[in-house]
Amino acid sequence: MPGVTKFWDVKAGDFFRYPANSKGAKVYFATLHGNWIFHFPVENGVVRNVSDDSNIYPPETVEVLSLEEVKKLGLPFNADGTLAEDKIFVN
Repeated sequence: MPGVTKFWDVKAGDFFRYPANSKGAKVYFATLHGNWIFHFPVENGVVRNVSDDSNIYPPETVEVLSLEEVKKLGLPFNADGTLAEDKIFVN
């Protein structure tokens, strides 16, 4: 659900800003690996398939983005308006 929340509430498939409400915030994509959520940076319309140096701890505040905000990131979408997940990752 879009809005400011704790990192422990982020779900796989969410796009979020960290730190929340910060001018220097980066956008990340959340993905599930076992029982853990991992975050990958979104840069230039793609999700980098490598982690950056950020450590986001579960109680920290993040801002989950709405679909409208995600569409502004330049990521590829299918004709039906869904995210083209098979085309968003790069190394």
